Amino acid sequence: MTALEYFIDFKSAEAYLSLSPTLKLSDLPDVEIRWRPFPTVQTDIPRERTAESKGDVHRRVRANARRRMNLTYAKRLSVPMSYPAVSGETDHALAALLNGLSAPAAYVEAAFEAYWVHHENLDDTAVVNRLLAATGNKAVYAVQWPPLLMALADAQHAAESQGVINAPGYVVADQLFIGREHLPWIRELLS
Repeated sequence: MTALEYFIDFKSAEAYLSLSPTLKLSDLPDVEIRWRPFPTVQTDIPRERTAESKGDVHRRVRANARRRMNLTYAKRLSVPMSYPAVSGETDHALAALLNGLSAPAAYVEAAFEAYWVHHENLDDTAVVNRLLAATGNKAVYAVQWPPLLMALADAQHAAESQGVINAPGYVVADQLFIGREHLPWIRELLS
């Protein structure tokens, strides 16, 4: 069995767009996806101001271009996607991945849809427990959340020590790939 470590954050547009092609990799013989949470920093598009530096303009223009590109890819891939008005946090939804889920792929799909289609708060434990239950996974009790959130921080540090810097990230046979553009190469390695 070949393990494919797949580092995700539900608030990462690029990770959301990588989900469907990554799931297809599990159809290859002897490939097992190992779901790894990796909290990222997602910033909203800066608002245009009357007095902007060249750096301010650059950051705003690049953020707009990145958003347009992601929406274009989503449309081309027939992936329903709209950006929430304000980027939300997803730590509780990510921490739930560390709770030994019986159906992690179903949960991940539901969580991405909840964030990118319905703009639900994935840092709300009631929302996360509803998604867990709807996908055949066990709910997380209140006393379990603090240790899971600490485990999430530890998982992030461990991923960073492997070289993971963003989501999606992939590790196959000790080779690290950051970004969904590497999926054809990853498929070749797994084949």
